[in-house]
Amino acid sequence: MTLRTSIKDRLFRATNTAFKRLYAFSRPFHRSSEDIAIIRTDNLGDLIIFAGCLPAYRQLYQGKKLVLFVSDAGKEFAEAVLGANDLVDQVVAFDRERFSRDPFYFVYISIKHLMHPYAIAVNTVSSRRTYVDVLMNIINARRKIGTSGDYSNADKDILDKRAFIYDQLISTGEMRHELDKNRRLISELAGTEIQTKVNWLEDYIPSGNGRTLIPEQKERRYCVIFPGGAKVWRRWPARRFAEIAVRLEQAGIAAVICGNPPDQEACREVLAFSAGSIDATSKLTIIDLAMVLRDSLFYFGNDTGIAHLAMAVGTKTVCVLGLGHFGRFFPYPDRARSAAVFDRHAACMGDNWACIQGRTDRPAPCIESVTSEDAWKLLAGMIQCSDSRS
Repeated sequence: MTLRTSIKDRLFRATNTAFKRLYAFSRPFHRSSEDIAIIRTDNLGDLIIFAGCLPAYRQLYQGKKLVLFVSDAGKEFAEAVLGANDLVDQVVAFDRERFSRDPFYFVYISIKHLMHPYAIAVNTVSSRRTYVDVLMNIINARRKIGTSGDYSNADKDILDKRAFIYDQLISTGEMRHELDKNRRLISELAGTEIQTKVNWLEDYIPSGNGRTLIPEQKERRYCVIFPGGAKVWRRWPARRFAEIAVRLEQAGIAAVICGNPPDQEACREVLAFSAGSIDATSKLTIIDLAMVLRDSLFYFGNDTGIAHLAMAVGTKTVCVLGLGHFGRFFPYPDRARSAAVFDRHAACMGDNWACIQGRTDRPAPCIESVTSEDAWKLLAGMIQCSDSRS
């Protein structure tokens, strides 16, 4: 054990003791609470995959207030979809980076949200991180539940030393896909096998025609292309997306280019080389985008949260995929609706992104090596199947 790890371990335990004493002291001043805290503070895609289990949490904790903790990345989706549809009663969003590094922000979040008494706090994140364990360490809950976790974000020794935070740890590590990990957790909590739908979001978005939100497509068939992504090393080169957009236009299919404000550079590059594409960058709310995706022929893009949004509304989804987490998030077990374009000859399958070797300013080698011809072969087959059925 390094000196740094030893100091962190002692700090965790000291913080735990201090907050327990604080909560014991303040308990007479708080009304007893049966509220349930659900922690899902990783990325948007993780939240969307998990959210298919929320109806089961609502059923399990019937009559209790569900408070969902999310990162800023998941705030819009959590409020517009999950809160608006009564899947949770309250959404608490916070900045993960500031929570980890800014002591004033840490104290603010702790006092405003974590000192509120909860009956149960459930950490649903399978790859536990330090900041999530810190949050669980100080949250004022009578019972704390989490997963034993996998070791992609932390060493086994470190996770084992933090087990004291939890009253119960449920094993999900042997499950391959995140869908299965989430189902295992809620099934263990409910004491019965819980089944969830991949396309759960179809039940919660407006039934209107998503085509009306993209008037430029002029009643043509269209697909959504999403060339952006939070991490540069997980993005396929924008020029290759443009090549696909041109081929789609030649096949009579409109390419609708979507992205968030941080994706604008990649989107502009695609649009510059594919003049017939439709620019929907930063023009759609998360609900609008869900409707547009639902009515599109398919989604084609990087492995992003929006790919999981497409799956959640029942749209065929094709991702250009690196091999670091292959099969954990994408593709889904249902290969009829999810497909991946990837380098079948790369030697880094399941290496937890060791292949980037600190090179984070350009696509990972296993993504950069995927050609536009590789992608078009798969997409052309999908289009042909669609044509034969229509």
